[in-house]
Amino acid sequence: MYVALHQSFSRPPRFTEAEAAALAAAARALGGEDVERAIRALRDSVPRDRRQSFDELSERIYAGSPPARGSVLGRLEQAIAERRAVRLVYYTASRDAEGSAWSAPTPW
Repeated sequence: MYVALHQSFSRPPRFTEAEAAALAAAARALGGEDVERAIRALRDSVPRDRRQSFDELSERIYAGSPPARGSVLGRLEQAIAERRAVRLVYYTASRDAEGSAWSAPTPW
């Protein structure tokens, strides 16, 4: 197999830590023998000063089933199954402030 790349691909791609972490989650979901090598390459594609953020995001993002224990999705699914209220805390960049929202279980 041969792939011809446009000249604009003469350098390796640079990803934001969020883009690389999302691709790492997808790679983990697909599996395969070279997954860890691919994830290291994704980490290397992130600027050095953002790699710690990549590491943190990579631990929190999960793609596949069932969700990773302790992940946000896993905790939400557990709260839903146990019919518990959930409080989400989030950051709003446009206001440079934290916000929160409550979700109460509804009767079925």
